[in-house]
Amino acid sequence: MRYIRIYIFTTIVLFLTACGSSSTTPTVETSTVETTTVETTTVETTTPTPLESTTELVRVACVGDSLTNGYKLDESQSYPVQLSTLLGDGWSVGSYGVTNTTLLQKGDDPYTHTQEFAQSLAVAPNIVVILLGSNDSKPYNWQYKDNFVADYTALITSYRALESNPQIWIAYPTPAFPGMAGISGTTIIEEIIPLINIVAQNTGVGVIDLYTPLSGRGDLFPDTVHPNAEGATIIAQTVYNAIY
Repeated sequence: MRYIRIYIFTTIVLFLTACGSSSTTPTVETSTVETTTVETTTVETTTPTPLESTTELVRVACVGDSLTNGYKLDESQSYPVQLSTLLGDGWSVGSYGVTNTTLLQKGDDPYTHTQEFAQSLAVAPNIVVILLGSNDSKPYNWQYKDNFVADYTALITSYRALESNPQIWIAYPTPAFPGMAGISGTTIIEEIIPLINIVAQNTGVGVIDLYTPLSGRGDLFPDTVHPNAEGATIIAQTVYNAIY
C-alpha cells in the first residue's frame, strides 16, 4: 500500500508540473495608428537690424512726396515734425519730402532728381523711412510700372551704400478717396502695394502699413489725397510704432 500511495502522489506531482509548463501568456494584439503630417507654409518676415548703442543723436530721414512734407498743413502738423515730438530727446528727424515726386525714374518728377534726395544721403541717417508711390499711380506715370520694383530697389541700394548703415523702412501710400490730379486709389491698393511687398521681400527691408489705419477715413482727407493734421498724427504714430 505504501508503494501505491507513493506512486499516486508522484503521478499527481508530474501532472501538475506538466500543466504549469504548458500554460501560455495571452498575446495582446496591438494596432498601429497612422498619423497625418500637415504641411505648413512659413512666411518669412524681416525686421531691420537693431541700431547699435550710441551716445549720438539717432538721425531719421523721412523721404517722400507731399505726404511727407505736409502739403497744406502748418509745418508743425506734418508727420515728420509730429514724429520728432513722439521720439523726444536723443533723436533728430529730418523731413525730405518733395511734392509731386515719383519713385519711377521715368515718372514726370523722379524723387532721386531732387536736392532733398541728395540732402537725405548727406546727413548719414541711421533710419530711413520712404513714403512714395501715390504720384506713380497717375496714368501717365504708371505706364512705366514694369520698372517699379527695379527703381525702388535702386533707391534702397543708394541708402544701403552709406557708411551709417541705416535701417530702411518702406511705407505703403495712404488711401486716396478716390484721388485727384490723376492719383488713383484703385492703382495704389491693387497694384502699388503688392509691388512694395515684392520689393520688401527681395531686399529684406521693413514695411510700414500706412494704408490700413487710414482706410475708410475719407473724413481725414479734405482733398481726397492729402491728410489733415489728424491724419498726419496717425501716420506719425504708425511710423513711431515701427521704428522705436
